[in-house]
Amino acid sequence: MNTTDPRASIRVTQAPWNSGIAVLISAGDGVAKSVIIEKRAPGEVDQPTMMIGHEAAQVLMDDLWGAGVRPTAGSGSAGQLAAMRAHLEDVRRLAFGRGG
Repeated sequence: MNTTDPRASIRVTQAPWNSGIAVLISAGDGVAKSVIIEKRAPGEVDQPTMMIGHEAAQVLMDDLWGAGVRPTAGSGSAGQLAAMRAHLEDVRRLAFGRGG
């Protein structure tokens, strides 16, 4: 697989049959069959296993979210945060008598 191919994609789905996440890596008409972990030589600089484009990364993020994976230190999506801020402003108006 060409590791710099911007068409490369990583798709994931929840795999309840083994309590995990199923991963499919593909590019063009090719599909990755395995990932091999090799020992690094002393002082060797790590290179990316593969590169994907921004759109493919967004699909991966959406798939992971759909499979129930959430950021460890995350505080919700930007949309949720905006809705919460609007709600807090409404509460402030009511609590402090500010008209809107």
